[in-house]
Amino acid sequence: MADIGYVREKMSGAVRTMARGEGGLRPRLFDAYLAFHTLGQSDFPTDEMRRDFDWIMEALTEHKEPDTVAQAARQGHVQYTLGQVSDARCSEIAERIIALESKVSYWEPERADD
Repeated sequence: MADIGYVREKMSGAVRTMARGEGGLRPRLFDAYLAFHTLGQSDFPTDEMRRDFDWIMEALTEHKEPDTVAQAARQGHVQYTLGQVSDARCSEIAERIIALESKVSYWEPERADD
């Protein structure tokens, strides 16, 4: 597990990016992804947060862009997915990012459930 301070920094940066970014929701979601893309499932301290993170990552990459390779693949899939999904789905993804950031922000080790 990464330092919780690092996880909080990345997730709060993602939320700030969505709130303050330029353009519509799609480019702000992509920029939010760039803010937290260095995180992995194991960086989150509870099973619930790990499931939330998995849901977000699966939602952001549910449409696979053809002809992407290696490091660029995930970013390409995120951009491609955001171009394919509905406005409602984009809003749902944004809401889940905000909810996960809130859980991370208020999580304290002495109240950990696992």
